[in-house]
Amino acid sequence: MFAKSLQEHLSYTYHKADFGSEARDGFERRFKSMRDCALLPRGRAHRGAHLTADQVANAVLGSTAIQPAWAGFTAIGLAQLAPVGGSSEPFTGAVNILGIVKLLIADDEMRRRLVTLTLSSAEGGVNSHHYAMAVYTKDDGSMGVTSFVPKNAFSLFQPGAEVSYPHFSRYSPVSHETSLSPTFFEELARKLEQSKFFSQPPGGGEEYDDEEAEKRRRDRLGVRAGSNYLNIGVDTHVTWPAEETLVRCGSYELVLMPRTKDRACSVHIDLVHNRLSSEDAVTVINRFLSLMAWVDDHYAVAQEGWSGNPIPVAVPKRELAFVTAYGWFFDRSIPVSDEARVGLALYREARNAQENFLVSAAVLNFYRILELRYPNGRDTRAFIATRFPIVAATSNKEDVDRFNSRRGGIEPEKYIYDAYRLAVSHASPRTPSDPDESVELSRLHIGAQMLRWLARDFIANTLGVPDQRVD
Repeated sequence: MFAKSLQEHLSYTYHKADFGSEARDGFERRFKSMRDCALLPRGRAHRGAHLTADQVANAVLGSTAIQPAWAGFTAIGLAQLAPVGGSSEPFTGAVNILGIVKLLIADDEMRRRLVTLTLSSAEGGVNSHHYAMAVYTKDDGSMGVTSFVPKNAFSLFQPGAEVSYPHFSRYSPVSHETSLSPTFFEELARKLEQSKFFSQPPGGGEEYDDEEAEKRRRDRLGVRAGSNYLNIGVDTHVTWPAEETLVRCGSYELVLMPRTKDRACSVHIDLVHNRLSSEDAVTVINRFLSLMAWVDDHYAVAQEGWSGNPIPVAVPKRELAFVTAYGWFFDRSIPVSDEARVGLALYREARNAQENFLVSAAVLNFYRILELRYPNGRDTRAFIATRFPIVAATSNKEDVDRFNSRRGGIEPEKYIYDAYRLAVSHASPRTPSDPDESVELSRLHIGAQMLRWLARDFIANTLGVPDQRVD
């Protein structure tokens, strides 16, 4: 049988599987997913190849996926399920579900003995997905049940484990299951026999159009075998391409993706073929954005991202948490003190900068809050030395640990003054700070968070501004 013929047959067979058309819709996507997982012949050149028994069985398993895009992974997960108790009676010789399906397609006697084969991708145990159950007629006419579980459930494969196994109970409170009847396998076997008389698959290969378009896209973007992309969102007003574009920046290749309704502007770089670590790649992206900001005289802010994709993946727009409350209340007066008003203004500026990845500005504004009362560097350092142990004891432990790890044996007040205040305020060779460098950027984020806790302590306890919603 050809893959296209099997796709059409399964789509038709599933038309009674549910009310409406959802059960049969999406078979084109299911088969694409299975081709992507190398479970079916790949490429237009192989569409005329007859499927092997394993490929037909995998297609049956993948067809049970609730989400069409997960059909390939569903088939892989189900295929290796092994029988509880180590015996798959009466399906002699079939050591897993893939073998069971192949046997049911090929053997009339096995189909006559089958009552139903149930397959599911639901959680069958703690952090363990996929299970199956076969109900069949025994030689004496009674009903037999064999359950199938992932092959790492070693304790369930001991002889006799099937006696006490709860075949009909389910671990998950809700489970989607697909039950395949003997009629399903009879009709499939008949179609397989009929297909021997056809020399060409139906249609003109339209099912490969999207795959070929995706291949052309990957070639245009420079995607290679073994690629590993770092994807970084960008908030910017520099001139940006309207389409996905491969650009060169020095010896590096970067992919730029445009902003859409749901996606941010983004930069992508292949770590493998550019021979970069994630940290070095972040630095390259920052250097590129700095050039763009200079050329266009507009802002370009690198945001969050991730790595690990074999192709560039668009970055969703940031959806910052917006906290609402049904019992909202507020009864505060604007502070009378100029110091307090300026302190709150600087704190808002610092938090805005911190949340928008303008970390140098965040560091400087948090430190400026301390200088409202202690403008002299010596006095500021003395304040930090006094309050740091108290603030460290009540602040987020991970933030404090990261800060202490960075400063090493240097006193907190000296490290903050030299490595943050002077480094950010002055382009001094003694205290260099290059916010394009990923290592320095990480260090600045750590410092900003520690200064945030010191600034909050200063506003609350030195300027006397409480953080309650009611005066």
